[in-house]
Amino acid sequence: MRYRLKPFADPSRPEVETKWMSPKDIQLESKNPSREWIETGSGEMGKFYLEIIGCDGLPNLDISPLGRNKSDPFVCIAFEDSVVNTDVINDCLSPRWMPWTRRAFVFNVMHPSSQFFIAVLDHEDIKLHHDKIGRCVVNPTNLRPDTMYHMRYNLLSSDDLDRKVTGQIMFRLRFECANDRQFLMSAFQMRKEYFVSTNGHKCSQSMDYALTNDVSIYNMPLRILDCQNFKNPL
Repeated sequence: MRYRLKPFADPSRPEVETKWMSPKDIQLESKNPSREWIETGSGEMGKFYLEIIGCDGLPNLDISPLGRNKSDPFVCIAFEDSVVNTDVINDCLSPRWMPWTRRAFVFNVMHPSSQFFIAVLDHEDIKLHHDKIGRCVVNPTNLRPDTMYHMRYNLLSSDDLDRKVTGQIMFRLRFECANDRQFLMSAFQMRKEYFVSTNGHKCSQSMDYALTNDVSIYNMPLRILDCQNFKNPL
């Protein structure tokens, strides 16, 4: 059995080679090295290289009368002053992100104890926010520099004791240290407040969910604030 590759075939190869692939070939292809990396963050202590490989066992949040629609998952990652999203993979409960898609990110590190907040959401075009699927928090403090880690985390529905597992996420993570001594010394410094601006209300809510397992109704995108007429009291 062969499936149409999502979100799109490899643009660097003849379309016939990757438009339709078997589950085994999709699994193997997703493990190849990423081709394009998106760099983000303003730290100087080192770099984290994070590649989202895939998810398994996601719930279906897009049930239709005909039973054809499935969740449209994407991954939102918040780290220090950065927020990034992967490509959306439509109608799939066990998505795999390919090496040529938006899945690989380089995070410039400010503080050695910073954590990754990773959320998987169901993309929605009509609703005011994307639906929550599950999230996890990754503490990379004990990772050795220049070592590639292949990780699998449970996605959890909440932070409560009776939380449910809503699937799993697989990713690769590697750390490069700019200066070992400086990095160790920075561990004794207080972490700064991080200010993050997003390009839309849905993106802001996705970030809120990744960070806090909740969605704030009070955040507004900058373009709305720019349109307000503030009167000078003087």
